[in-house]
Amino acid sequence: MSSHPQVDVPGYGKVTGICAPTIKDDSVIEFRGVPYAKIPGRFQKSVLHEELDSPHDGSKYGPMCPSPPIELVLNDSTLDLIAPRPNQGQDEFRCLNMNIAVPKDALTGGGKLPVLVWIYGGAFIMGANTDRYAAIASLCKQSIEIGKPIIVAAINYRLGYLGFLSSKELKEANASKGGGAGN
Repeated sequence: MSSHPQVDVPGYGKVTGICAPTIKDDSVIEFRGVPYAKIPGRFQKSVLHEELDSPHDGSKYGPMCPSPPIELVLNDSTLDLIAPRPNQGQDEFRCLNMNIAVPKDALTGGGKLPVLVWIYGGAFIMGANTDRYAAIASLCKQSIEIGKPIIVAAINYRLGYLGFLSSKELKEANASKGGGAGN
């Protein structure tokens, strides 16, 4: 398998991945920054991202939702024991993406596998699907080692007031746009 494997998801599109850099034997493939929803406007309800416009480059992390860095709570020396800090920008409207770690054999085997979805903590005000303690490739690798392979997905969700602010006025303003506000 090439170092940039590609999957074609029917009805969604093609996504290119990479061999997980933290797994030395290349047994885990990562698909990074895969969009799962769109944000049509600030404080509007997100909508499912139904189809890719072009093949997705899953070798790079997608943007995180605007938030303070986790390093404000946990210092860099503690986090550096886990993994290096990812280079990830912030974007209010393109942040609803996920990172997926898949056993390489699953891409050619065809069998169904269970999926573990990692939703990061952070008191609804900080965090990202790339937080260093969310080592999805390592979780996937451990599942392979014990003979019970799984797929691991880590999602981003809107944080702080961009994801959770609600009021009567926002609900009224969004009534013609699917209702609700935020996530």
